[in-house]
Amino acid sequence: MAEAAQRRTLTSNAIRPPHPQWKLAAPEPATANATYSHHEKMPSLPVLPLAPTLEKLKESLKPLAWNEGEYEATVRKIDEFGKSGALGPVLQQRLQDYAKNKRHWLESWWDDLGYLTYRDSVRS
Repeated sequence: MAEAAQRRTLTSNAIRPPHPQWKLAAPEPATANATYSHHEKMPSLPVLPLAPTLEKLKESLKPLAWNEGEYEATVRKIDEFGKSGALGPVLQQRLQDYAKNKRHWLESWWDDLGYLTYRDSVRS
């Protein structure tokens, strides 16, 4: 019975979104060698250009395709996405605009979505 209550507590706590200012409330590192103690000295994360990013995507998907036809269809969709006037360049520009005001543009998405928001168990 206690185990079921503990699972409910863990699940209900996991669903809550993180506090929006959780990093500001975090304690300072205890020593100069602590994790993240040199974080501010690191260069800003660049937004890479769209065209080479899409080329790398195509390369990385090739071994995952079930057959050549599936790969070619995927390449066509990626090429269409990256064409001038299509959604890819529009989203690329939005990302570049977003990154202008951020030191590390991926950080909040990485921390909040990757680690702090609710995810279902991998066990069934």
